[in-house]
Amino acid sequence: MASFDYQGFDDAGNPASGSIDADSREEALNVLLGRGITPFDLDARSLGNGTGRTKPLTDRDAGEFCRELGSLVRARLPLDQCLENLSATGGSSVRRRARDLAAAVRSGAALSAAIEAQGECFPDEVIGMIRAGERSGALGETLILAADHLEQRANLRDTLTGSLTYPGHPSRHDGRDDDSDRHGRPAST
Repeated sequence: MASFDYQGFDDAGNPASGSIDADSREEALNVLLGRGITPFDLDARSLGNGTGRTKPLTDRDAGEFCRELGSLVRARLPLDQCLENLSATGGSSVRRRARDLAAAVRSGAALSAAIEAQGECFPDEVIGMIRAGERSGALGETLILAADHLEQRANLRDTLTGSLTYPGHPSRHDGRDDDSDRHGRPAST
């Protein structure tokens, strides 16, 4: 059983956060939804739970990792050397993962398989992108695209969190300041 930290909102729209024990992320999500809590962030908490799995990186940290690794790969350095360079220069959450990934790559694992073996450190779609980059021979370019994707996810999460936290804030995206419909007609009541 693993512990999951969550942040979300209850049925009344109030912020809710805490931790929950569950066998899987999906089970934790189902329990929270059953309690009337809609999480926008649900992460495995324990780093040393005996499974070898580590807490996921934030989208920003994962994006930084992909962008830096992609730049090194595009410079045509060997992949294990790229990862070693990241383990010496990246942020603390990136350094440890880069060191572990370098060891796995040196032992013959593909980067996507090594990342997948670390658990839920990266979103599944990013692992799929990396796998496609490996197969196509365009790993560096694919890592840069993955970084762009992760940064967009982080920006969207920030926007949604801000909108949910301040629902009356004048940051409407349709440009209207009143209660008119999208054609400028008064909204029906």
